[in-house]
This record gives sequence, structure tokens and C-alpha cells, in this order.
Amino acid sequence: MATWPAKEDRIQATIRAFEGYMPYFRDVLSIETFNLVESMITRHRNDGLVTVKSELLLWLDGFDCTDQHESTLRQRQQTTAGWLFREQLYTDWRNGSIGFIWLHGKAGAGKSVLASAIVDNISNELKDNETLAYFYCDFRNNRCTSAMEVLRSVAKQFLWNSKNDWLPSFADLITRKERGARPPTDLDMLSDLLERAAGLHAQPIVFVDALDECEDMSKLLDQLVKLSHGHCRLFVTSRTLHTVEEAFTGLPSISLDERVDEVRNDMYLHVKTELQSRSRLKTLRQALKDEIEVTLMRKADGMFRWVQCQLDRLNDCWSVGDVREVLDTLPQTLYGTYDRMIDTIDKTEFGPRIARRALLWLVLAPEPLKLSQLAEALTINGNEPSWDITNAPMRGNDILEICGSLIVYDKNNGIVTLSHYSVKEYLISDAVARSAYFVHRPLGCLELASTSIYSVMLYAHTPHSAARFSDRFCFYAVRSGFKHLASCPPDRNKDLVDLLLSLQDHVSKHRFEYATSDLGSGDGPWVTEVPQLALYIITRFGHLSMLRYYLDCYPVQATEEDNPLVYAALYSDLPHVQLFLEKGLDVNAEGPIYASRNVYRMSPLTAAARNERPAYQEPLIKLLLSRNCIVPTYIVHSALQRGVGALCNHAVIRILLDHGASPTLLIAGRKSPLHLLLERSISLSDDDFMIACMLVTAGCDPLALDDSGFSPFHYAINAGDTTWIQWLLQTGFQFPPDAILHIHREGHSYHDYTKVPRMVQFLISRGASVQVRDAEGCNAFHRLVRFLPFIDPESMVVTVCLLLHRGCDINCKNELGETPLHLIAAKLPVLNWIVEFFVAHGAQPPVDIVNYSVMNPFLSFLGVDDYVTRVLEPLVSTYGASCQSITLGGDNALHCLSRRHALFPYTSRPAAEFLLENGCNIHAVNSSGATPLHLAIENGHISTAQLILSQLSAVGSSLPNVVDPNGNGSLHRLCIRVRDGIDEDEFVERLTILQEAGQDLAKDINRPNNKGFTPLCIILRVDRHVSPVISVLLDLSARFSDVTPFYIDGLDWASNLPWYREAVEAYQLSESRFKPCFDDITQIYHFLSLVHLPKIPPPVARLIMDMAECWAYTQVIRNDVRYTIAYGGVQVAFPATPIGAVCWVPHRVIFSCKPRVFLPHIQSFATIDILVGRPNATFIVPVKLRPEYSPSHPPKTVFDVWDKYTPATEPNGKGRLTIAELTPGDSFSVEFRDGDNDYFELEFFQVEVYYVIGPARRYS
Repeated sequence: MATWPAKEDRIQATIRAFEGYMPYFRDVLSIETFNLVESMITRHRNDGLVTVKSELLLWLDGFDCTDQHESTLRQRQQTTAGWLFREQLYTDWRNGSIGFIWLHGKAGAGKSVLASAIVDNISNELKDNETLAYFYCDFRNNRCTSAMEVLRSVAKQFLWNSKNDWLPSFADLITRKERGARPPTDLDMLSDLLERAAGLHAQPIVFVDALDECEDMSKLLDQLVKLSHGHCRLFVTSRTLHTVEEAFTGLPSISLDERVDEVRNDMYLHVKTELQSRSRLKTLRQALKDEIEVTLMRKADGMFRWVQCQLDRLNDCWSVGDVREVLDTLPQTLYGTYDRMIDTIDKTEFGPRIARRALLWLVLAPEPLKLSQLAEALTINGNEPSWDITNAPMRGNDILEICGSLIVYDKNNGIVTLSHYSVKEYLISDAVARSAYFVHRPLGCLELASTSIYSVMLYAHTPHSAARFSDRFCFYAVRSGFKHLASCPPDRNKDLVDLLLSLQDHVSKHRFEYATSDLGSGDGPWVTEVPQLALYIITRFGHLSMLRYYLDCYPVQATEEDNPLVYAALYSDLPHVQLFLEKGLDVNAEGPIYASRNVYRMSPLTAAARNERPAYQEPLIKLLLSRNCIVPTYIVHSALQRGVGALCNHAVIRILLDHGASPTLLIAGRKSPLHLLLERSISLSDDDFMIACMLVTAGCDPLALDDSGFSPFHYAINAGDTTWIQWLLQTGFQFPPDAILHIHREGHSYHDYTKVPRMVQFLISRGASVQVRDAEGCNAFHRLVRFLPFIDPESMVVTVCLLLHRGCDINCKNELGETPLHLIAAKLPVLNWIVEFFVAHGAQPPVDIVNYSVMNPFLSFLGVDDYVTRVLEPLVSTYGASCQSITLGGDNALHCLSRRHALFPYTSRPAAEFLLENGCNIHAVNSSGATPLHLAIENGHISTAQLILSQLSAVGSSLPNVVDPNGNGSLHRLCIRVRDGIDEDEFVERLTILQEAGQDLAKDINRPNNKGFTPLCIILRVDRHVSPVISVLLDLSARFSDVTPFYIDGLDWASNLPWYREAVEAYQLSESRFKPCFDDITQIYHFLSLVHLPKIPPPVARLIMDMAECWAYTQVIRNDVRYTIAYGGVQVAFPATPIGAVCWVPHRVIFSCKPRVFLPHIQSFATIDILVGRPNATFIVPVKLRPEYSPSHPPKTVFDVWDKYTPATEPNGKGRLTIAELTPGDSFSVEFRDGDNDYFELEFFQVEVYYVIGPARRYS
């Protein structure tokens, strides 16, 4: 066998041999056509890429500092900062001579305003090859004070601004997102991400302001120094701190302390402008203004912040005497300035009480507060759960007036913050240690935690407010208020625990009020659902001593509804978990986790493997294993499945496998851990690669098929990542025969199409056959055309030529008689040049290609006239295509044109006119009995329907009544369109055309189809409100009495409608009817079969039997069905057939189930598939059950019908099983497929099998 290098040489030689064809294509096609083709393909591809990019960047969640930049820039006077742009060091940095500058100065020196000026200047003067990303560290926002947020935001900006297709290079991010993981938080990982993102740009520029306001500043400094040695140019600002100086030793810097004249000039311009623009100051005499300028400039000592505070104070003066008093008593320092502000507040009668609490919140709040939230917080009594409106501000704006220059309010987002970092430093400093305004963190957090708890206690009884929940203080309390518990003084544990127990009792007594409020949605459901609420809050948010106190004083229990050890393992650290273990909690007991609207059940070990902080996962798992924890066989599935918590790394998976976790267990959908790992991967990260290799080594089969017919190997091919496949080959793995057909598989949506040519080359070079077909008869060319719009033309040429070189048949017909050219015509945006290319390489243009071309969804986007001239006419004139051809289903081109869904009702008419001009038959009837007019009406092609109708009128024809193989007439099919999404107006419009066409609707209005559904029955199954459609059907004489009783349940919506009485009477009548048993039907059968009753005419006997057979059924009910990740399937035996019924054949199966309300206040839904199990085969039944429960509606029974017209299929699509072939030895497997929770409960699951008498003995 040839070695890989030899094969690679041969492949490359083949590619070079075909490279000469590209000029040919560009020569033979007009430039206009080629550009149109290329732009259409590019646009189609880019639309998909933009969506993926946008979703990925949204998930990456990099903080947007635009608001901070714009707010800071507004503080700048237009003429200031010009000196900085003339600095030689800055000029050298701007032209790229140097790559780093640190701008530093004292507190309040105006560094952030200078920073905003620099960002604005760079943004306005960016060169073609430059890209700017910036970040403002800001103590006022918790998301602006960490190195992680800085790196992630800058990386996101570089990704967002890149015009390249960067997705393939960041497939590890896509994989992480699709696996349900959170964005990366590890600084080394983010640093690598930033460097790669910056590498997308020729000259990336990074700007970071106020490094000293970053809480983990030393870590950020390390990353910035590292970044400064790479591809980026950096500009950073901070105070002149020794730590920063040490980190930036040897790097260029600009000191504001050394630029005294420049700073002074800027300050002078600022003061002068403010004096001319402020409401009161601008009215002063010029001499007094000059005196103010001189005085402020003399005492400012380079601090813009100091100047600003004095200007604020001067602007509040009521008289010239007040101005002179301010000038005579100017403080020397910023802290002195703040002392004056506090003194001013204290002189007011009511201000101090409000100011003290407001400033306390603004200093300690872990996330920004809205003014409305702060005002509401101040109305809560600090000592008990009650409103204290007597001591609270009457308006939110009162807080702004009282606190003055100490705070600032952003009208755009409603957020109020401290006005400067120095204000926070002042309030926590020794300078105010004896003042009532001093913020002592432990005691302050005690007050804020208590207020947050009171807020939750009060919320359920708060009168309805027009304000959004996100503007209410309780929203903050649930999201961030409990976090204050971690900093409360340990000697107050008793008070806090008592308060939390009061909250727990209060929520328990008023659970319904909480669950039906806004608090029961979003981040709040755990408040209403966790029984031991106090313990949950302490475990998740409190410090260790608080938990120890609780456990010493109160009993703790683990139940099926509430297991503290589980949420300790998920949210806390090793010491917290150890405390629970010391109290004897069962290390193996499962419990629920409430995350937003979802509920997950997991064991403590599973929770530890998903701990929110990956660094805690391994030590927690080792601790639990040391306590003889049982390792669930399914835990690797849990660890790799998207959901709550963080995904674990390969080291954790290794530990789990070493302790008995199964690498081969199949859960719902017959998925192994390897399926879960690879099914949502675009490309494997290094960690995922190691896990995939580990699982295969442990025995996981890379070729095992799940119920969707995919194997891990297929998912890897879809992902286009050859690394793991190459590793498989090195272990002796053999390609499956159909490997090349899995480059693009229906049903799997995670693709990077740009990798297709490389994957084709890779598979061919490793010996994959190109002469294979799938179950539908499609070969590699059929697969290829499905993603041609997503790859560039050159890559398409190379791929096609490779397949041809290896002998792939370009004219291969699938089971439907379709060649690749058929699919090109039906799916690609513009096909002329692609058709020409395929024809030049041996493809034979099908005579019926027009039929496929008119089904092309791009017809509506290209423009109908363009589509006729650019596509249809060349197919007919150049390639000899016919407009009169018939497909295997009996459709002519008009059928095909009318079959596709009409995005725009009037765009198909020019194409229809072209078809009619070329001899297409408007009277043709397809295999379903439908004419083109039927399909045009049903699918909303109004203009085409009107055109055909005018043609019929001209020859005196009308629309015949037709019934399709499913027993559906035109009215049935129109009602099915309502079920599928058309609105009431569209229904009426199409119904009107049916009537104008002479359709006799009376024949269909109460006639059941093969499933027993009348048009009214179909409409009654529609989930949404469609009363106008029901009204129309009733006007056409539809009867409730003809609706299968099963569907008349739940007609409360009709309580005020005229037909309510008849509907209820029909339902009651159906319930009271005599229901014969199997024996009754058997006796009827024997009676009709007796030879001595020849007087009964056969038609009458047949009618009696047809009526009787609907009662011949058996059923089996499985009560109390519960699904979990470990038990995703429930076996239900085939209903036993009564003795003496051997002549009866299964005819119809009805599956039904009803969800159990296991969490009254949590909405839940699931998708359930049905499989038929036999000893050597499994078949997927073509039905789906979708039970759901909402707190606002009682649970309903859902059902679906399997009839004789649609067989069940094997996962690989090869085998078929009809209902008539069911036998008593078969079993039904009820499989949990998908849902918003990882477990689900059914009150019951029922199977009803209806029978008919076997053909051999019927009516004998």
C-alpha cells in the first residue's frame, strides 16, 4: 500500500492538473454572470457565518465599554489633550516605532478623560490596517474590575471587527459553546484567545484605562506585559503606583506629574469653559470669574477631580458672598473636599439618613444599581421586613440632590454610581473612621444582606408595579444581594441564620404568590422551589463559619426534593462539602438543582464534576471518592452534557473512568459519552481531543450508531477535524465503507463547510471509497451539492475533480431518479455556471431539470424576471430541458412551482407564465390526485392560482375534488396548513380561491381522512388560538359530532362562543356511548360470516364491519413513568391480543401520555420518541409526543397516531416495519429525547392498538 506522502503527491498532482480549468470558467461565462454567481454564493455563505459569529460573540459575553467611553468623553473640553498628541513618545507609538506606553499620574489628575480623548482620536484617524480595542476599568461596575473581563472584552472586539472568516481558527470556542460550557475565565486561555484574535489584524491596538481599579491588578499587569512583547501596540493608564512601576520597568511611559505646564493649560481651558457654560457661574461678573480661575489654578495641584468638585460647589452658591466664602475656605486636598461635601449633607435636616445608606450601597454593591433600585432599597426598614416610607426619599432624584458631587447618574441606563474612585477610597479610609459615613465592610455587608433578605420577603406582597422587574430592587437582591453574606461578621451568624429561616418560612407559606410573580422566572425559581431555602443560601453564598453555625444548631436532611450536599458540591468549595459529610449526609443521594427555568437531578459526585469553578472539581471528586462514593455508570455522560455548571477537563474524566464510570453506556437516543462529546463539535480542543482518545481506549465504539443514525466517527467527519480521525487510524481503525457520505449528513447542523475540500482529500488519501451510496441511493456528488453554496468556487472545482478522478459517477441517480444536477437546480442560488461546469465534466442535463429548478428557494430572492431569463430560459434553450416532463411522483413543472412554500405570494407568476408558454399542462393530476391549482392555493401562490384559474375559466373547466393517499381533500390540506403556521387571513384567502375554482367543500367538511380526522378535528389539534378558522368551518356546516371524541377534550376556550353547547353535548354523548369489547366485535364477525345468512348483502355486511372495527382494540398503560439521564427509555410490552382474535391485524396505534406536575412552579417540556424493539432490530416509529407543563395551565394529555401508511424505520434507514407486521413479541421503547430538564415524569403512558380483520378471512 502506498504511503501517505506518496498519496499526497498524487492528490496534489491531480489538483494541479485541474487548476487550468478555472480560467476556462471565467472565459466562457460573462463577467456579469460570474460576479452574480459569486456574490450570491458569498452572500448565502456569509449569512450563515454572520449568524454563527454573532451567536458565538454573544455567548463570549465580552463587556462593552462604549457607554463608559462616551460618558467620560463628554467630560472633556474640545481643546484639551492636544499636547499629548504632539508628544514625541506618543507620535512614535502612533506610527509603530514603539509598541507600548504607560500614562500615569496622581488620583484625580484627569487620566480617564485623557484616555477617552486618545481613544476618540485613534478611532477617528484609524489607518486602513489598524484595529482598535479598548477597555475602561471602573470600580463602579463589578464587570470592569477583573483581568478576565479585560482580556475577554478586548478579544471579542478584535473578533467582531475582523472581516475574515475566522471561525475555523476558533473552532475550540464554538465547541465549548455548543457543549453548553460558559465562556472561558482562565487568564492563560484568554491571553491565548486574545493573541489569536489580534493576529487576525495587521496592526492591532489595545487601550486599557485605570489599571489600578482592577481588583486583580497584578494578574492583569502580568498579562499586559506578556502582550506587549507580541503583535499588539498597547497604551495603558493608571495611578503612579509602585506595583505598576515595577511591572513596567524599562517600558516607555508618560508621567502627568512631570507635564505640569501641559496639564495646567488643559485645566485652565477646562475652568474657563465651565465658567462660561454653568447656569449660575456664567452670570458672574468677569472680574469675579477671573478671581475664581486664579484661585482654583493656584490650589489645584494638578487634580482635575479637585477642580471639578469646587466648580460644583461654586455653582450651588446663591450669592456673591457665598462664592467668596467658598473661595476663602477651599480645601487643600480631595479628601478635604469630600469632608466639605459630607458636612454640607449633615447640615440638612433629613439628608444624612438617606445619604449614609445610599453611599453604603454604592460602595459595597457587587454590580451597578439603578436609581430606581437604590431608591426602593432605601424604603426598606433596616431592622425588620417592612416598608419605611417615612424615612425614605419621596423621589429617586432626591438621592441625587442630597449626595451631590459624590455620585453620578447616567440617564441612558438609569444607573447611579460613585462619581470617582477616590470617593470610594475616602469612604473606606481612616479619614472618616469616626464618621457615620465610614464604610466598614463586614458591618456594611450585614446591613445590605439583611435588606436584601427583607426585600425578598416583602416582594410577594408588593402591589403590582408598572416598573419592569429588572428595575425593581428585588431583582438585584436575588442576583447579587445574597453575595453580601460572604463578608458579614461571623459574630452575627445567629442573627443572619434566624433571618434566613424566617425567609424560608415566609416563602413556604406564600409559595404560590412567589411562584406566580416575576421572581418565579429568570434567576429566581430556586427561591420558590428549594425546601431548605436558608441552608441553600448559606451554602451557596455564605462563609464557612455561617454554615458551621447552622449545622451545629439545626438538623439537616437530604431528600429527593432537596439535597444540600448536591448544591454544596456544585456551588461551593472543599471545606463546605466536608462539613456536610461530617454531618453524615448520604454521599450517593441525588437531588435537584434549579437553574433559571431548568431543573437538573444529579448526585453529589456529578455536581462536583460540574462545579462552577473548574479548579474545585478534581479535589471535590477525590474527597467524595475517599468517602466510598458510588460512581454512577452514567456520570461521564453528565460531565460532558450541556447544562448547569462548568464542563470538566480530561483529568476529571480520567479519574471517573478509573473509578468505574462507564465509557460505553448508552443513554437516551442510544448515545455514548463519545456521541455527546462530538455531536456539537466544530473542532476538538486539546482537552476534548484527549477525552475522545481516552474514551475510545476505554472501549467506546467510534462506529456505534445512535438513534439518529450517527456514530461518533460520523460526527467527527461532520466537524471536519482530521486530528482525532488520524489518531483513530494510527490505532488500527478501519474506515466504514460509507465514510465519504458523512461529510454532510441531514439532521446534523454543526458544520464548518470551509473544511469540506480538505476532508474529502483526507478521506480519499486514506483509502475511502467514492463509489458508495446511501440508503436513498445518493453518492458523494449528491452530498457535495448540498454545501456548494458555502464553499468558494475554487475549492468546489478541486473537490469535484478529486471525486471524478477516483471514479465517482457524476450521473448517478438516487432512488427518486435524481442526479446531482437535479439537486443543483433545486438548491443552489444561481446555477448556470455550475451546470456548465458539471456538463463539461460529463454530467448529462436531465430533461426534467426545470421541474427542480422552479422549486429553488432562491427564486424569491433573485427576482422573478431575473430567474426566468437567467435560469429557466437557458435550461430550455441551451440544454434542451422540457417544461412538460413529469417526475416520479407525477408532478409537472407547474406542480413543482406551486409545491414550495410561498415566501412572497406574488413572486411565482412570471415563472408560471413561462411554463405555460412552453406547454406545461394545467390539467395534469399527480399521484396524489392534485392539479397545479390545488397546490398553488394550498401553498399560498395567489398570483399563480389566479393565473391558472383564468386559464381554466377560458376553457370552461373547474377544479376537481381530489383525495390524496392519506384521505385528505383540499379542505383537510388547507387546515393542515393552519396547523403548520399560516394565519387566519391566509386561510380565508385560500379558501375563497378554492370556492371560486368551483371546489365542492361540502363533500369534505365532515369527511374523516385515513386517520379519522375531519377538517374541524385537524383545527382542534392546533395549539394556538384559531377560533376564526373554527367559525368559518362551522359556517360550512362542520359538526362537532363528527370529531373523534379524543379531540373534544379541553374546550374551555369556547365557553362564551355560540357553538359551545353543541361541542359539550358532542363530548358528553361520545363519553356515554356504548363501547363494545373485543368479544362483541368477534361475535359480529362470526355472525356476518355464517353461511346461512346469505340474505345480508355484502355491502351492508362490509359497512357493519367497518363501523365495528373501530372498537376492536387492546391497550396497555404504564403509570408513573420517570426519565433521568441514566434511564432515558422505558419498555412497554405490546398489548396482549385476546384469545380468539388471531384473525385480527393491527391497523392503527395511538400513543398518549400526560405529564406529572412534579415541580408545580416550574415550566417543563419534553420530546418523546417511540421505538419498536425486536431481538435483532430496532425501528423508529414516525410519531413524537411532546408533553409539557406550565404553571398557568393544567397538564394535558398529548397523543399521536401511527397509521398503516407510514412504516417505522431502522436508525440506518434500511429496514422497514409496517403496523400490520407487529406481533405480540414486539415491545415499545418510550425514549426521552429532549427537554428543558434532565429528568421528566409522566402520570401515565398508554398504547392503544386498533385492529382490522385479516384480508384472508374478511367477509368470507
